[in-house]
This record gives sequence, C-alpha cells and structure tokens, in this order.
Amino acid sequence: MAYQAKSAIAGLGISEVGKVYGRSATSFALEAIDRALEDAGLKKEHLDGLLMQSGISQPGIGLQLQNAAGLKSLRLVNHMNAMGATPASMVQYATMAIQNGLASTVACVFADAPMRDPGASSSAGMNAARGNRPPPSGFASLDLYYGPMNPNAGYAMAARRHMATYGTTSQQLGAIAVSTRAWAVNNPIAQFRTPITIEDHQNSR
Repeated sequence: MAYQAKSAIAGLGISEVGKVYGRSATSFALEAIDRALEDAGLKKEHLDGLLMQSGISQPGIGLQLQNAAGLKSLRLVNHMNAMGATPASMVQYATMAIQNGLASTVACVFADAPMRDPGASSSAGMNAARGNRPPPSGFASLDLYYGPMNPNAGYAMAARRHMATYGTTSQQLGAIAVSTRAWAVNNPIAQFRTPITIEDHQNSR
C-alpha cells in the first residue's frame, strides 16, 4: 500500500539577506510571509497557523507578528525555540497540527536583524561581547572564559566528538558545505554564490 501524504511544504519565502542595515526582524518576517504565500499561490486568509522563532536581536518577533501581518483566521499560534533545531521542529509541529485537524495551512517563520551599522559579518555572533546585551553572569559566564563566543564553538565540539566516535572525516563534513553552496549558487538572493570544492574547504581557515 502506498503512503498517502497529508501535508506538504507548498511555498518558500526568503527575505532580503546578507549585510542589511536599518530593518527590523518584523519587517523581514512580513516580507518572508508574503513571498511564501505568493510562491504557494495562497492568500493571507488561507493561513490558520503561525509558528515563529526570534533570533538574537532585540526586539525580535513575537505574538504581535500576527497583527502586523494582518492574520485574522489563526487557529494555531506558537513561539518556538529549540535553538538551531527550531526549523525542523517547526515543520514537525506543523505537520502534526495539520494531520490532527488543528490547522490546515501553517506559516513557519524565523526572523532576525542583528546587524548594527557599521557592522561586520561577525556582529551577529558577537552581540554580547560588543555590549548590545548584558553579558551572562554566574555559571552561564564560564564558557566565555574559555573562548566560545557563539554557537559555532559548540557545534565544533559536537563535530569532534562525532569524529572520535564514528571516524567521521573533515572531508566528509566538507561535502556538506560543498553541496550546500551548490544550492546557494542557484539562489539569486543568497549571500555567497561562488561554487566551492572539497579542496577549497580543506584549505579554508
């Protein structure tokens, strides 16, 4: 018996990305929602579910987004945060909601506006260090003394553990970067659109 899917990703909306200054997280979210609806051939009246996640900037997006977007038919609203796993969790949550009749069409939205002009590509991860928010104290501050200033350091530790446990190589992880960049090449609003090779990955810092 063939499996009959009850839900699908019908549209994708990506706002302006890269070194963009002077815009709020809400403005990025609204742009993404509009583009996703256009891509899916839907109207705002069709949306009856909204899942969202803020980034590190303040103020981020929150429950007020439904009013800013003019969404008046929502049956499902949730602000989620599973760190870097949130996008996958949103899709899972939306799928379960649709299959159980809680909603029929759900927008999954992430939006952030961490850049402060003048800024650099590292400013998003360095907000705490640059004084854009109070530094952590107590146990939460211990990591800073060892150098991890952003989530990448934690992922690096996880990658090293995976290498030690399963024999994963840097070249195998590099293949992910190469394939991801290959998709970005076809995206007209991607920030990096130059193809890379495994050799480029291995020779990078």
